[in-house]
Amino acid sequence: MKRIICIFILFSISYVLYAQDDSDSLLKIWNDTSIEDTVRADALRGYIYQKHLRSNIDSAIILADEHLAFSKKVNNGNTILSSYLINSMVNTRAGNYDKAIGFSFEALNDTLCEKKWSCQSTFYNVLGNVYTLMNVPKKALVQYRKALNLNIENSGDSSTIGFLYSNIGNIYHDINEDSALYFFNKSLKIQTALEDDFRIAQVNWNIGRAHSKNPKKAVEFYKKSYAFFKKTNYSSYLATLANNISLSYLRLDNLAKASDYAKASLQYANQSKSRLELKNAYSINFKIQEIKNNYADALKYYEQSIMIKDSLNRQSNIKALHEAEIKYEYEKKNSADSIFYAEEQKIADAKLDVLNAELRSQNRMTNGIIFILFLIVVFAIIIWLRFQKNQQEKDIIQEQKQKMDNAYQDLEIKKVEIEKKNKEIIDSIHYARYIQKALQPNEDEIASFFGNHAIFNFPKDIVGGDFYWFKTFGDIAIAIAADCTGHGVPGGFLTVLGNLIIETIAANKTMSPNDILSKINQELVLILNQKKDNSIQDGMDLAICVINKKSKKVVFSGARNGVYIVSNTGYLKEYKGDYTPVGGSYFKKEKLEERRYTAHEFSLKKGEWLFMYTDGYYDQFGGTKNKSMGVNKFKNILCESIKHNNDLNVELKKEFLNWKGNNNQLDDVLVFGFTI
Repeated sequence: MKRIICIFILFSISYVLYAQDDSDSLLKIWNDTSIEDTVRADALRGYIYQKHLRSNIDSAIILADEHLAFSKKVNNGNTILSSYLINSMVNTRAGNYDKAIGFSFEALNDTLCEKKWSCQSTFYNVLGNVYTLMNVPKKALVQYRKALNLNIENSGDSSTIGFLYSNIGNIYHDINEDSALYFFNKSLKIQTALEDDFRIAQVNWNIGRAHSKNPKKAVEFYKKSYAFFKKTNYSSYLATLANNISLSYLRLDNLAKASDYAKASLQYANQSKSRLELKNAYSINFKIQEIKNNYADALKYYEQSIMIKDSLNRQSNIKALHEAEIKYEYEKKNSADSIFYAEEQKIADAKLDVLNAELRSQNRMTNGIIFILFLIVVFAIIIWLRFQKNQQEKDIIQEQKQKMDNAYQDLEIKKVEIEKKNKEIIDSIHYARYIQKALQPNEDEIASFFGNHAIFNFPKDIVGGDFYWFKTFGDIAIAIAADCTGHGVPGGFLTVLGNLIIETIAANKTMSPNDILSKINQELVLILNQKKDNSIQDGMDLAICVINKKSKKVVFSGARNGVYIVSNTGYLKEYKGDYTPVGGSYFKKEKLEERRYTAHEFSLKKGEWLFMYTDGYYDQFGGTKNKSMGVNKFKNILCESIKHNNDLNVELKKEFLNWKGNNNQLDDVLVFGFTI
């Protein structure tokens, strides 16, 4: 799971801060049209901050838009700047990073803000927060450093400096844990001296993050912060903190507490209505349900997470970020150039006035003076021409550089687009894997029927072409192990189709394994239209066992796949399946639906295991000579494991991975064993 970032917005403009909740009185001031407009605007801003910013982001966005429109109508510089700030804060919290960036640069371009270091510091910090949330740490660090330097140079208040130390620590968290703790501790020392409980809680939160490798220590600091914000009911902060605590408990293998805090995270995220916090809450709940094997609930949370994730598309935000940056820098340069040339023009006009006065007072200039002036003019022309030439060369170089920059940006955009498409495909395949898992038999039902059992299901890709099926009918059970044609997505599709066909046949209570095989073949040929010459000739190899728990009788039929009976003395007996597969072209077209299969009946004695399997296990290349494992070694693994009473779930996986080593996996693997 992607780490959860705790970011706090710094308010350097003093009139934005409100020490206590007086939202009702602020709303009354805003609604009173007899009060001065600037006072009303200030009251609305305070109302948004106190009432909606951390609890109802949708309402905060609507009110922030209204505040901006009113501020522009009033046309007061400070009021407009404060409106840019509240809009930046609201949109950052909502995950609208492009808008937050736009408002910040609007403020920085304002001439009033350029004259106030505190204003610049505030918006540099806001930009740092947005860059951090968008996972652009280098840019975030630059902005935080700008804000910190402005405060140190202008003797800013200690609380603000402490807060900036905390933000810088957040950036260093990903680089070096010790460096992060250095800045967090500096911040904590300042806030503790100021007795600022709110910001102490924020720093404790960050220190918890810095101890992510030590989840027990992380929980200790997280809970200090959680206790404070629970008293103040900051739902937005509580959502992220509960998420962090849940993740830490997962790392401590405390599933019960992890589950409790995950539920709390979702509850608080729903209260705050922040898309980012909702996405993170759905993600942690998905992870927990997956661990619990509650695949239906896991799928529900996964779908919600993906829906919100799509709305927070990072690429579009980054594009908007770059556009806003370029706009800001361009306007700033133009403004500077305009001021420069205006001043140069004033100087030039003044010099010309002086020269005209001297000419009028000296009507009898000597030829020598005229000649000197002529030389000055010629010299000035030469310098001017040289300047023009240099400027042209500079412009050409700049133009070439711009073309290269544009080409590089285009390549970066295309790269990101390709990565996005690949991510979407991988996400879709992962989603298919969860659907495939949801179709698997209930593990509790298998465990309650058999005396003991083992299942090793190890797909080559995210989704696999091997599957197992199990269902009980009183004292009778049907167990199936199947190997579909191919692996990956095509194989995964056939597993879903195979499950549906088997479920339909089982519903009619067909209890003969050879009849079940024949019916599966008929349905597969019919659904895939395999009588046509150009049809897809995919199929599957299966082993089917019908088990009577009371009599310990087993009836087996196989399509290319067999079963092994293994005793605790090391004895192994094999029952082979028919050579005829299920589905696909094997006989002449007219006989595709007429395949018949042999039934083998036997009893399982005490201490004997029955194993169904696919060929992926013993076909795997590896070992010291990098060759196929082979059937004999596979049989030996089964015999030795039963003889020494080893944990088969552990032993089968260990032996396979040891044999495979660093080689690529060749095929999907399935081994299904049981005793009665």
